[in-house]
Amino acid sequence: MSTSQLEPKLEPKLDRDAAMKSVLCVVLSMCGFMYYFWALERCIALYGTKWNTSYYAPGKSQSCTDDKAMPIVAYATLYMWQAIMSLFGFVALCCYPSVRTWARTSAANMTIWYCVLLALGVLGIFILDILTLSRVHNEYDALISEAVGDQKEGLEYELWMNFSLQLFLMFAQTFVYWNSIWDAWWPMPVERAAEEKPTGEAQRLVQEQEAVEAEEEQVDIAVEENNPVFKRLKSLNGRGYTWQHVKDQENADAKNHLARDDTYEYGRGDTFAHVEQQ
Repeated sequence: MSTSQLEPKLEPKLDRDAAMKSVLCVVLSMCGFMYYFWALERCIALYGTKWNTSYYAPGKSQSCTDDKAMPIVAYATLYMWQAIMSLFGFVALCCYPSVRTWARTSAANMTIWYCVLLALGVLGIFILDILTLSRVHNEYDALISEAVGDQKEGLEYELWMNFSLQLFLMFAQTFVYWNSIWDAWWPMPVERAAEEKPTGEAQRLVQEQEAVEAEEEQVDIAVEENNPVFKRLKSLNGRGYTWQHVKDQENADAKNHLARDDTYEYGRGDTFAHVEQQ
């Protein structure tokens, strides 16, 4: 068995989980981008703001002019960044197991860069969400302090409704992104180690196969150069034979020889084992 026959056992395979999660990150990021893009268009259409003077804070701050809130364009830019990075990561994950060995290090580095860049985008969105939550809470506090009766109670409920919604979105998207990063990052060292130097049971099997291969190569050389049965088989059939084929033919010849005249030639009853030893 040649070394090339062992390579498929050590070749890294496509991480389908990580690849599928990167696709879901593309979809999630595009949905986030479209939400803030239409929020930006709404501010421009209703309040005459510009792309760099439109702000976002859910609830009573939807006037788009609250300059203490987060710029809408910052959200839209970060979500588009996440979409591009997720697409880049999908390509990197698909390339890693399919490229040739000499190019696999570059593909692995691409996946690492995907994880790092996507994590930076997650951090940026997380910071924006924290600041947005702070702005929502502070503004509603001011509104609640001026309200009375049922209006005050309604504003309190509205505060926690908007606050909880933004909090839910923050943790949900952070989980999706982080789960994708985790799945893409951690298999990489394991796959590279398996490719470069198998360990444990895999290493033992490879060493055994290499020893068998070396022995078979020596036997093949000896058979081809010195064994008349091998030469006869090859000349008659026009193809190469393994050592096992030669042994089988030798056994058949020995049996035929016993059946004919070995007992009379040597003056004793030779068994098949004696012939094999001879």
